[in-house]
Amino acid sequence: MATDASSVPLSNLSRLLLALLAVLGLACGCAATRGDGDGELRVFVERFLWTVNAADTEGFLACFAEEATAFLPSTGGRKVGTEELRRAVAPAFDAGPRATPAQLRDVVITRRGPMAVVSFDAGSATVAARRTLVLERQNERWLIIHLHASTAVPSPSGDAAPGPD
Repeated sequence: MATDASSVPLSNLSRLLLALLAVLGLACGCAATRGDGDGELRVFVERFLWTVNAADTEGFLACFAEEATAFLPSTGGRKVGTEELRRAVAPAFDAGPRATPAQLRDVVITRRGPMAVVSFDAGSATVAARRTLVLERQNERWLIIHLHASTAVPSPSGDAAPGPD
């Protein structure tokens, strides 16, 4: 026998809603991962860093959504879209593969459904090169929708000082 919702006492309906919200909250919390355990995203970041080290312009740009934004060290502000990114990285990439390859250290991956944030240090023992990627799953693949790059070099006192951003 079907029961109309209006005939269920409010206290039972409230308990049912609270239980449903609790289950949904647990499900959403379980869908998010934090740490470097998300293999698919880590592989993406490793491939992205490989394109940087190899000065592979086309591979680098293929990691980005067409409308992506980026803040890159020494490029004079925000870049919007893959064509601006292409022009921004051209001088460095045209020089060929990096003499000192960027490293992938201190990786933190936070995933929420079709979105993820990946933060890592791509620097060396003497230079901190923090990178934060905001990724979105589009057409069954991860793409960068925003990149923020910051570089800090040690000051004469030994403290990290902001580099040219």
